Amino acid sequence: MAQHSILTTEEFRTVLTPQTVRQIQILQLALTAAPVVFFGGAIALSLMQVSGKPVGTDTVPVLSALNGFLALLSYAGAYLLPAAHFSPKRVRAFVFAAEGPSQADRSLILIRNAAIIRLAILEGSALFGVAVCLVAVTSGALESSPEYWLNALPVLVLLIASQLTFPTEERLARMFEQRIASVPGS
Repeated sequence: MAQHSILTTEEFRTVLTPQTVRQIQILQLALTAAPVVFFGGAIALSLMQVSGKPVGTDTVPVLSALNGFLALLSYAGAYLLPAAHFSPKRVRAFVFAAEGPSQADRSLILIRNAAIIRLAILEGSALFGVAVCLVAVTSGALESSPEYWLNALPVLVLLIASQLTFPTEERLARMFEQRIASVPGS
């Protein structure tokens, strides 16, 4: 196995300018905001709905079950896929490539891409859950079964995950140390 020069945390921090960190923060906020705004629309729609006999409510339980299944899959995927993104082979091949951006820049790209993967998976689940809420609102099923609001729980999971992983210079440096600098052969 070829020996690579070791990239230190201090060298990695040189690419963590306020502008670079802000870009990653904006990306995370954008991926988190879409389902929240969509959910706000579902709430507004439910508040405007006129009482009446529910029509077409038979699809809501099926969609709710599918939403639960997809949510569980997305939580597993949001954990496993970014972790696989930092496999030692991938880190060595990408970060220590002979040409292109600096090792520190490539390390940041790897970290940013893992965050995008995680948030996009959670965002998809959250959007599907809100779509089920919208179907429940428009079909009238929500009026007789308010438990269908639970389909929006993936939005809460996304918000919590986004808050817990919100990128700061310290958090990005810690991720570099845990996921890249600790790779054997780096």
